[in-house]
Amino acid sequence: MAVLRGLVHPVAGPIVPVILRQSVAAEEVTAFEAHGYAIVDTGAALSGIDEDIAIRLKLPPVGTLKMSRPGPAPDFTACRFHGEIAFPSNHRFPAFASALVGYHGLDTRFGDNIRVVALLGRDWLADVRLSVQGGRDLEIHRI
Repeated sequence: MAVLRGLVHPVAGPIVPVILRQSVAAEEVTAFEAHGYAIVDTGAALSGIDEDIAIRLKLPPVGTLKMSRPGPAPDFTACRFHGEIAFPSNHRFPAFASALVGYHGLDTRFGDNIRVVALLGRDWLADVRLSVQGGRDLEIHRI
């Protein structure tokens, strides 16, 4: 059984290691990848990646989407990119290929070794069971 392990960061929240890349279904695949962490966000409907990273990875755009969020400027238009959020091979967890939302300013560093580059929302969470153990360790199982 595939298990994805992560941690609950004191500032970023629940995070898991990820690899961002073009989908294997892309017509012209490049060797570009971005490594970092994804926030597991139960409040976000759609998974996505930092928009600047999507452009650097040459992910093909697949349109735009009207989004909303809490706050003083709740509505915005986001680009969508066809890409893949994969996981390090030691987790044996299947990649998530989708039309990913391009979020502005998602690429954030927390200390020297935590770089958040993606967000995993309820579209990805629909097929997993998430558990937090001891308030620090995160385990995700496919269901």
